[in-house]
Amino acid sequence: MPMLRSLLEPEDDAATRAFFTELLTEPMPPPRVPPSPRGPERVWRPPLDQTGTPLGTLIERHPAYGWGLEDLPVMTVRQAHRTWSRGRFGKFASRKTGRSVRSRNSLEFDLHHDWEVDPTVVDFVERPVRLRYVGEAGKPRHHVPAAAVRWIDGTTEFVDLTWEEAEEKPARKRRWERVGRAYASLGCQYRVLTDLDVRRQPRLTNIQTLFRSRQVRAPAARTFDRLCAALSSGTARMGDLPALVPGLTPKQVPWLILRGILAVDLELPLVEARVVRLAPRSSVLRTAMGA
Repeated sequence: MPMLRSLLEPEDDAATRAFFTELLTEPMPPPRVPPSPRGPERVWRPPLDQTGTPLGTLIERHPAYGWGLEDLPVMTVRQAHRTWSRGRFGKFASRKTGRSVRSRNSLEFDLHHDWEVDPTVVDFVERPVRLRYVGEAGKPRHHVPAAAVRWIDGTTEFVDLTWEEAEEKPARKRRWERVGRAYASLGCQYRVLTDLDVRRQPRLTNIQTLFRSRQVRAPAARTFDRLCAALSSGTARMGDLPALVPGLTPKQVPWLILRGILAVDLELPLVEARVVRLAPRSSVLRTAMGA
């Protein structure tokens, strides 16, 4: 070290000292979450030719579920028990659905949060319909999917949740096959998701970070105008936005992403260097700011 110091010019030594001093003053970056694999796709789509015999019947629906099935009888939604061990893991007030969404277990809870944050999801309903179909022994069976989701492109699908290790059981696979074929015969798309799909990283960490920002105070209208001006011609890094937009705080950046004002890839880690842009719905951004 003394030999190296003797080789440095005085100005080089000062520059080196300033460089390492600056590194020590910067905050430590958050740990990088390694990406996790997704489960195999398990989806049953309706055939293009809907001339076959239906393999099931939808007999009732959730009060919040319409989407073309308004003529179905409405099922009774009983008051959930207050303890997670008796049927309810949790609930939250959903801004997207305009009501309280109930989750029966932690996997549903994470999926509901994902859909609440995902800008490509328009609406979702837990336990939306009841299906009557024929089981393996020829006896009538009933099935209630975990949820129904409506995407921004207008497509809808029924979704069930399970654990990847449980999905490997032959009896479970046969049941999903019968249920999926019954929904497809009725013109409905049906999908089975597992914990590998719902809790994949870094998306799960991103969703949790954005959901925690829902109580952050909204930026002022003039701050919104400055944001539009700063990003009107391109993109910017998340960490640079507070400096580019006067009046914008670092805590308000995740809130803007949560409200769909800023667009970001949720499959990549949300770090200060992540590039963000204005969402395509620029004409309704001011409405979102005041919501």
